Amino acid sequence: LGKLGNLQNTMKILIALLILPLLLTGSALGQKKKAKPNHLRVIALGERPPFKWKLKNGIRVMDPFEKEEAPPAEFSFARKDLDPLVANLGFINLSKSIPLPPKKKSLDIYRGKTAEGKSWMKLPIKAKLTHQLAVIFPAHKEMNWEKSLSMVVPDDLEALPLQHVRFTNVSHKDVYVMVADRKTIIIKPGRTKVVPLPEPDRLTKFGYLDAQGNADFFFENSLKRPKNQRLHCLFWKRKTKKEVGHTLIYEGAPK
Repeated sequence: LGKLGNLQNTMKILIALLILPLLLTGSALGQKKKAKPNHLRVIALGERPPFKWKLKNGIRVMDPFEKEEAPPAEFSFARKDLDPLVANLGFINLSKSIPLPPKKKSLDIYRGKTAEGKSWMKLPIKAKLTHQLAVIFPAHKEMNWEKSLSMVVPDDLEALPLQHVRFTNVSHKDVYVMVADRKTIIIKPGRTKVVPLPEPDRLTKFGYLDAQGNADFFFENSLKRPKNQRLHCLFWKRKTKKEVGHTLIYEGAPK
């Protein structure tokens, strides 16, 4: 009987040793790699159209902009098995961070909240990035927001560290950046450049060459250099005599 009991115990151990690798393999297969969180912020760059007013029941109210004149205040995109995600579009301001569907390479963006009908634009996104910023602007030739274009750039601290500035040019002109004793930087359309922020007492100039080849400066001032902040400096096309506009946005580390 003793020998029989020992044999049974040995068999149990052998069976357990055979089953254990299968259990471990099944457990490993069941644990899928979690996709890295992917977050998007959006900014729309362009000239704000003049407000139009009308009388409604004897009360003066603002007339909505035509679709060609301005980007939508809200946009949405569809999500599988979920309601559409709705977000505010930052017009010359950074929007709040928006969670993106995993492994997406592009998004069909819709005006309004329903994500139905004809999409407003297709936004390319970079699935490998954890943080990205989409810069939206009207096509240069028509300056029509219904024909909007976009440029997507990394938005994490590795791409834009604190106490640095990123120059992003979505205008139609080469933009010249001159900082005191530093070498002049040329930011071509569709390009970016990240550099350390200059000392606050250093004069900084932004300009471009006009049709006659003369330098036309549209910014001459010093830039701030906050300790725990970074700077987005964005250049975009204007319709007015000054052909290039600029936007400066200081912020801390993205959340």
